[in-house]
Amino acid sequence: MTVLILLLLLGAVGPLFFILYNNAKPVETQLGSSNVQTRWAQRLNLLVGALGIVPTFMRVYAIGVTDTITTTLWRRGVSGTILYKDAVDQLTQSCDKKDRVALVTGGDSGIGFEIVKGLLKVGYRVIIASRSRKMAELAKKELGAGDDALSYILVDLASFKSVHAFVNKVQEKIPKGSIDILINNAGVMNVPCHITEDNLESQFQINCLSPLLLTLMLLPWINNKRGRILFASSSTLYGSSQIDISLAGRRYIVDGLTNYSQSKRLVALLTRCLQDHLDKYHVNIKAFCYHPGAVRTKLFAHTTLFTLPWLKTIFDFIMLTPSEGSLTPLYLCLAPMHDLVKHGGKYFSDTVPQPIPHATPCSEPDDVHKSLWAQALKLCQLGETDAATLISTCQS
Repeated sequence: MTVLILLLLLGAVGPLFFILYNNAKPVETQLGSSNVQTRWAQRLNLLVGALGIVPTFMRVYAIGVTDTITTTLWRRGVSGTILYKDAVDQLTQSCDKKDRVALVTGGDSGIGFEIVKGLLKVGYRVIIASRSRKMAELAKKELGAGDDALSYILVDLASFKSVHAFVNKVQEKIPKGSIDILINNAGVMNVPCHITEDNLESQFQINCLSPLLLTLMLLPWINNKRGRILFASSSTLYGSSQIDISLAGRRYIVDGLTNYSQSKRLVALLTRCLQDHLDKYHVNIKAFCYHPGAVRTKLFAHTTLFTLPWLKTIFDFIMLTPSEGSLTPLYLCLAPMHDLVKHGGKYFSDTVPQPIPHATPCSEPDDVHKSLWAQALKLCQLGETDAATLISTCQS
């Protein structure tokens, strides 16, 4: 079955990549600016997303394959294109952010670890939100940072009770308004179905609902003059034609990719909703979500195509490293605010804002998007009035 899916996907997108390969030309890349790669990736994602008759899980596979192949064509230099080889180092070398504070969920491994490394390099004091004390201690040791620069607090994003306890510990540790950047990086993909103690499907809760709850509760602790909030989304959001938030409370048997795609689409939509509410109360904090790219991390451990022995070595080479995957979130952390201020609430990939199909700001008179915020808050066990109070307390 997996081989058949792979052949169908390659047959569908192969001709497109033949065109791409033969038209790719060497270019210098400027962070935050669109280029050949970002434009083609956008077109391909929108094309795959428009295939409504194709099951979501197959579209997710297609997006993963196209993402990986564009990496080969542009970032791995098959076409001779000059791209982001040293971009992360260049980005961190040009910044000085001493005495600022960042909080990173899942900062003990993978992309999160590289984000923490980059933030420490430019002078940030970082708090890692980790599920495992052992992993957090190992990360701290490998990063070689002292207690004054790096600390961690344990949290299980599959439990709202744990999120509340985590927030209380953060509030005891640092004063209000002292968090400059909150990065909701932690996530899971296509894991065996698990219904949490809060009666929610784990991918929805870990990827979207717990990060939203954590963010809202910490808003008064975020710096209103220069604060930034980041949420990890994914290009797989294009695999879902319409958002179905009811999946957050339902089991699945085999197909976990549909829930993953839906959870990441919900992240992107709620990021826009959050920014609309922040703007409504004249709060200066900016929220963004991002796709790090097709990065070779343990996130793919439960996705068959990426674990097949005869493909594993190939994917190990052509997929992005965690360091490369940290580029877009680090850009959103470190780029001058005047470059980002008009992009609050947007979805970024390759440091460039990208469209979300069928998405409109919550401020527009759209009943679906008006109710989405309320439904998400209800699932988070947080009232709309309570959320509004948390947001309004951030006013200048």
